Amino acid sequence: MSDQSAFLPPEPQNDVEWRADRKNPCVLVLVDAFPVPSQTFILDHVLGLARHGVHVTLIARKVDTAAAERLQLPNDRIQLHEAPRWSLRAFRNLAGVMLANPRCALSLLLLRCAWHAARLMDTPAAAGDWDAVHAHFANNGIVALLACPGWKRRLLVNFHGHDATALPHRYGWWSLRVMLGSGHAIVHSDFMARRIAAHTSMNVHRVTMGVDTGRFCSPMRGREWPRPLRLLFVGRLVPTKGADVAL
Repeated sequence: MSDQSAFLPPEPQNDVEWRADRKNPCVLVLVDAFPVPSQTFILDHVLGLARHGVHVTLIARKVDTAAAERLQLPNDRIQLHEAPRWSLRAFRNLAGVMLANPRCALSLLLLRCAWHAARLMDTPAAAGDWDAVHAHFANNGIVALLACPGWKRRLLVNFHGHDATALPHRYGWWSLRVMLGSGHAIVHSDFMARRIAAHTSMNVHRVTMGVDTGRFCSPMRGREWPRPLRLLFVGRLVPTKGADVAL
């Protein structure tokens, strides 16, 4: 799009409670699994926050402890926690979530998110006083609000791809629209910005993920390539990654 002004962050609103003026802000990051080889953007996110003096607590449904240890994360800035898989308290939490949100019974997606919210509530680390809550992928944004509706005033939901394409194709937009309401969506392309704006009332913030052109640049050429064209494709060899389109 030539005009991206529609996707610039809006002016601060009175109903949004940002508290990033602390000397050592604390951020809760919610993900499905960590670390995941194909999701280096999440690792970059938490490391970037830590480098800027932010205390990060990351809660995932699955933590690969061995892989996380190899990353040698700064333990004084980043804490990792795995949500308990099964517990009596989680089942009690699920009952409470369902009573508070009876519409969860109307959607398989919301029902699944309700169970994950119950597990999240059984994680002691989730009871902190957060300056911001950042949920990667829309389903974790729903989980966050089911677990703690009070987080809505400082919740950021990062849409990465399938949560705005495959997820609504399978479950519809109703669950995302009802639960995420007029919250804040972080996207990284015009396509995603248009899609979220068209199907929800969320405030869309487009953050460009740039490329270091000093390291990645095309060679100069004349009318003909001086050598056979070489193409580097980085991504999983699955149809949705578009390797055939690149070729």
